[in-house]
Amino acid sequence: MKGFTLVELLVVLGISAMLVGIAIAYTSVARNENTLNIESAKIAGFVSMAKNLAFSAYGALNPVGNSRICGYGVSVDYPSSTYSIFAYTPSPSDYPDLLVNGALQFCPDLASTTAVGIAPSEMIPYTAGTWDIPLDAGVQFATGTSGDALNFVFFSPPDPKVRMSNISSGVTLTTSTSQIYLETAQKTASTTVTINGAGGIQF
Repeated sequence: MKGFTLVELLVVLGISAMLVGIAIAYTSVARNENTLNIESAKIAGFVSMAKNLAFSAYGALNPVGNSRICGYGVSVDYPSSTYSIFAYTPSPSDYPDLLVNGALQFCPDLASTTAVGIAPSEMIPYTAGTWDIPLDAGVQFATGTSGDALNFVFFSPPDPKVRMSNISSGVTLTTSTSQIYLETAQKTASTTVTINGAGGIQF
């Protein structure tokens, strides 16, 4: 019975190696696409949590040093690929009319907050477990092309009303719809978490 020649064996081995490589690559892409969907759901869950915190915060906006917790939101840190739930603590120096003995006694209204803006220094961690949460391996933030990539979304009690800051607006707060763009590391798939001016979340 005739056996395989060396050339035939090499061809079979080459084809087998190629098929294994394709299978591994496909498995990796599929895994990252699944992770992409999980990450978008987690971020949407954080936004929903911040919104619910703003509901429950009415009448219980606690003092923090010379400031107070005056709402909650979610911020995105693009360089470090992390996201966080923050509590908003206005700088007392921005609202001198609301000070008593140097301490903020009342939260500024939303019109005032919108006019002044929210600085990163006014965002403190809600909890350690919801601060600087890294994206899973295989997923990264993208910035989109229209300047509507979200820096942060803020929910102001008690309704709560929504204000956002995106890449194009900087610290200026807006009610324009904003997006959190996510993509796989290989850029083979992408998705968005969309937040509109009424606080609606789509992902």
